[in-house]
Amino acid sequence: PTVNSFISERVVRSLYGFTTIGYKDMLYLDFSLRNDWSSTLPVENNSYRYPSVSTSFIFSELWGQSDIFSYGKLRLSFAQTGADIGAYQTNFTYNAGTPYGSTSAFSLPNTLVNENLRPALSSAYEAGVDLRFFNNRVGADITVYQQVNIDQILPLTVPGSSGFTTAIVNAGNITSQGIEVAISATP
Repeated sequence: PTVNSFISERVVRSLYGFTTIGYKDMLYLDFSLRNDWSSTLPVENNSYRYPSVSTSFIFSELWGQSDIFSYGKLRLSFAQTGADIGAYQTNFTYNAGTPYGSTSAFSLPNTLVNENLRPALSSAYEAGVDLRFFNNRVGADITVYQQVNIDQILPLTVPGSSGFTTAIVNAGNITSQGIEVAISATP
């Protein structure tokens, strides 16, 4: 039988704040801010903050309910999130192997660590409109969005002649965008 034992320690400390402001049940503004400190990132890059702000305007409150047009809302938002990496991936650590007789065996991992790693950041932008008609029996929700991911933390393949098989790097600028349309009806 083979017995393995592994202990991993990781600490993330965070501060978070959130505020909502509303005006006359038709205009809303939300703010949030979070800051994380991760033990798995290098000390000079271990703090990362990510905000969000969103607003909505319920324009149907300007004239009240009608039999045809029941509800209308416009919304805008921006949000950012951050991410770190698993434990022990920014400094070399030895792997404990199977002992050779009474001699302990240790080896270096096959992954080249990155001492200058930065947190990955993802930013999302969204705008939308929610419309409802005939006492909320028919509705349409239309959303336009864009998501931008930068500094993704990726394991890249490197030539074996380097002494490693992969290297941990910050790479990539991935953008996705689209339009979502949801239509609802109650007969």
